[in-house]
Amino acid sequence: MQKRMEVSYITKIYIAIRIFKNNLLALYWLRTLSLESLLNKLENKKKIFKKNDSIKLMMIIFGYERKISEILNIKKCLTSSVSIYLTLKGFNFDPKLFIGVKKDKDFKSHAWVECKGKSFLKDNQDSYSRILSI
Repeated sequence: MQKRMEVSYITKIYIAIRIFKNNLLALYWLRTLSLESLLNKLENKKKIFKKNDSIKLMMIIFGYERKISEILNIKKCLTSSVSIYLTLKGFNFDPKLFIGVKKDKDFKSHAWVECKGKSFLKDNQDSYSRILSI
């Protein structure tokens, strides 16, 4: 029987601050770095907490990221995906960031994150072909 994890108020505040910082960092990196530099930064991101398996914590992180993105008026899936990836990685999860493309009438791209069987920002129809995975 798995013990239910409770997330303290202080941890929730810490999550919100990290997501806010990671959203701003993602915006800055996406505007100033080459794709190669960005990929290197993401692959070398350090983990700061012990091993973490909590689905509840992942869902709190995602919920906070969505709310903070709304407050900051961030509408780009790549910015949000980088922020979610950085935050999950910082909490010692093992997330994967994906970038995919599709051709309907126009060429489209999309970014999303997957971790422990959960998808964050993924297209409901799963109609994007993966071209990059970090």
